[in-house]
Amino acid sequence: MIGPIWVIADNTFREAIRNKILYILLLVALGLIASSVFFGKLSLDQSVRVVIDFGMGTISFFGVVIAIFIGVNLLYQELDRKTLYTVLVRPIARAQFVLGKYLGMLLTLTVMTVVMSLVLVLLLLANEQTPHLPLLQAIYLSFVELTIVVAVAVFFSAFSTPFLSGAFTFGIFLLGRLKADLFTYLPQLKLGPLAEVLQGVSCLLPNLYRYEVVDRVIYDLPLSSAYLLHTTAYGLTYIAIVLSLACFTFGRRDIP
Repeated sequence: MIGPIWVIADNTFREAIRNKILYILLLVALGLIASSVFFGKLSLDQSVRVVIDFGMGTISFFGVVIAIFIGVNLLYQELDRKTLYTVLVRPIARAQFVLGKYLGMLLTLTVMTVVMSLVLVLLLLANEQTPHLPLLQAIYLSFVELTIVVAVAVFFSAFSTPFLSGAFTFGIFLLGRLKADLFTYLPQLKLGPLAEVLQGVSCLLPNLYRYEVVDRVIYDLPLSSAYLLHTTAYGLTYIAIVLSLACFTFGRRDIP
């Protein structure tokens, strides 16, 4: 069971790190993180705050872009290049193929996130600022959020085109970040039964706003262990559900 999944994950990782577009995205992200030092110097006494805020924002945004890029493309490319047939003729279930792809994407995303985070940490050290626990916690939660985004991207790519999968995934990400506001303001819009329907639909969205904690980093406020455990468990549960749906959908897909 585990062997085939790991083989597919390893091949997916090797394929992803050879993608030039991925390196371009990473270089742009690193350039923006490095430029935060310049913007910090323009803000007088708020240089460290600007570096952290700008750096974490860049890691989050480009992490999502990279997550969507690899999530919607790597599965579709197997179908487009017909390489999927050489895999499925072997004793490998479609669910194993999907899970292997997801694991390979996570390995790729881990490397990209670590590189971006290291650059941010080095910039803080260069400014004689020791990275505190809240920053490490924020980076961790940002990565958990990205693992959810990748799972959503895999789900949509199991039955849709890369463009639509990317659009749907990015839409889910934005709505997930705004989910708290949706629950707050929908009842005030006086939409009647439609508001209840929209609230019901919003329950299916991931609670991604829980993973945005950069404000606590700026004010050096560590998160509790209970909060970290709860958000991690929630993320793993949501990923398990979404990947199960992806495996089911891909398993029933008619592959010509």
